[in-house]
Amino acid sequence: MQNSSNQIQKFNKNQFKDWLLTSIPFSIWRCSNKKHIIEARNHIFKEIGEEYRHSRYKSRDQEMLLNFVNNLWVGFCCGCPIQISRNKNKYSKSGVYSKVHFTYERMDRIFWKLVRHGYMQYTIGYFTEEDARETRIWATEKLIRLFVDDFKFNVIGDIYTERTVNQIQLRNEIKKSRINKVTGKKRKVKFHKSVKIDDTDATLMMRKDLETYNNLAEENTVSVKIHGDDLITPKFLTDVFLTGLVSGAITLTDSALDYKNPKDHQFYNDDIDSSKEPVSSVFTHLPGLMITSLSYDQYKIPILSVPHHKEPHVVLDDIDSLLSPITHTLYSQQWQGFQKKLALFLYVLYIKKILSLMKMKGRNDKDRKKRRKKLMETERPLIDFGIRHLEFEINKKSLHRVFNRASLEFDKGGRFYGPLYQGISSQIRKYIQINGNDTVEVDYSGMHIRMLYHQQGQEYTADPYNIGKKSERAKYKLVSLISINAEKNEAPGAIKEILDGENIRYGSGSGCITKLMDNYRDYHDQIKDYLFSGAGVELQNTDSNIMNEILAELSSRGIVGLPIHDSIIVEKQHQELLETLMVEKYQKRMNGFAPVLKVA
Repeated sequence: MQNSSNQIQKFNKNQFKDWLLTSIPFSIWRCSNKKHIIEARNHIFKEIGEEYRHSRYKSRDQEMLLNFVNNLWVGFCCGCPIQISRNKNKYSKSGVYSKVHFTYERMDRIFWKLVRHGYMQYTIGYFTEEDARETRIWATEKLIRLFVDDFKFNVIGDIYTERTVNQIQLRNEIKKSRINKVTGKKRKVKFHKSVKIDDTDATLMMRKDLETYNNLAEENTVSVKIHGDDLITPKFLTDVFLTGLVSGAITLTDSALDYKNPKDHQFYNDDIDSSKEPVSSVFTHLPGLMITSLSYDQYKIPILSVPHHKEPHVVLDDIDSLLSPITHTLYSQQWQGFQKKLALFLYVLYIKKILSLMKMKGRNDKDRKKRRKKLMETERPLIDFGIRHLEFEINKKSLHRVFNRASLEFDKGGRFYGPLYQGISSQIRKYIQINGNDTVEVDYSGMHIRMLYHQQGQEYTADPYNIGKKSERAKYKLVSLISINAEKNEAPGAIKEILDGENIRYGSGSGCITKLMDNYRDYHDQIKDYLFSGAGVELQNTDSNIMNEILAELSSRGIVGLPIHDSIIVEKQHQELLETLMVEKYQKRMNGFAPVLKVA
């Protein structure tokens, strides 16, 4: 690989902030059993002095270090930092980072040794009145050189995503006062504290059910097949697809880039042979590839420099200003000779690099953040991004359940989480296939609002969001979401945040949000006592138990069901059965009242 000593580019402050926003979460389930990665871990373990510690838990220290190695490599390959929590509660037995070797003390020790020995940089997390951010970490060039030059890491195929062991999780939400060091103002900050669970007959039954669902999902294929005229977003390509490909959460099965001169790229029509081992290190095959060092203040960040025709220098304002410079790179002769997986990986990484480095118009950080979110979530046909078609299999399919408010009765929350398909938009979910067959997603329409009416013994079949003008429906749908889950004193801020995030106008002045809340309560006068009361966790518990019964019935028939909180995806041939079960299981718990179903 070429030396990058002359390849240092300067970040400005806003670019650095924007790059930090592209982070992906640290995962204890990113694993590897590759010999060269284990050898790299052992080399680092010795250099940072861990090998010489008198500890009978040395093997667990090595496992912790391997987690850091895997995550830092994924972050480098995806062109973004990794966010990791330094909240001790998340390292408890029932926490997010719940694994035998993953303790806070061990994490903290390895963290600082990697920093002191020049293998890792970081920005510490913070809380303000308007924002909260976990600590960001990323590999230094010293560590990347070790990965690339000495141990020949592979971009694709070295990391895989392991199934979550902690299938039943119980959390408690607590609030603590934090002082902004700049303004001196106090702010209440929410923390999710994990609660230890002792197994009972109920939890053992839930674990058994989850094991049944997860085993069935593993035995069947869940894939996504997107054609050139299908709509996608930049966020899907750079966040879901790219991260999934590098971390092993997905496996690419077919794709084609829309080269501007197809005659120069006949090699790219070769089929992918998934039975073969992944290609050797990407850097061995791409002689022009370099590591570009980006610097801001005391920070220096190594980024994979992707071959391209010309780096565009534009200020992003809309999706069109992004697409033309990006797809123009497909004229470049440097694409010749790339293998299929690597070509697509490098191209999507290039898109992410441009998005993370380009300047956004805006009056301030908040305005730029809003504009970036809008751009990242703008839908355009896949072909507009220079990709003719894209097909991949989802490997990350295992489910776990999360209960809330420290209730050992397990009657708060309990929804299913974990699979990659839950993290993609409803627009992309339309392209999911199970065992190569098209699917259908059936949704409980306005589920929680109807449940409140049905619990009071009242029928309700109307549109719960049809308040005011037709154009205001989307606005009141978001208000409804907050009305179910937030308490009264928290609701105004939550509504403002969600409306701002979706770029929905709601007027000016402090009374606008209050008026929206009042309008919504007036429209649903018969259940107003339950609105803005925090009743959502009880409703989630009911809907999760309904979902559990549906999944159990489907599994007993050998049918894979993919839960998305209040909807389920099945093969189209099972649509009629699914709808029957959704009505039957709902009526069983809701006084005989029938739900309203919607087919996506």
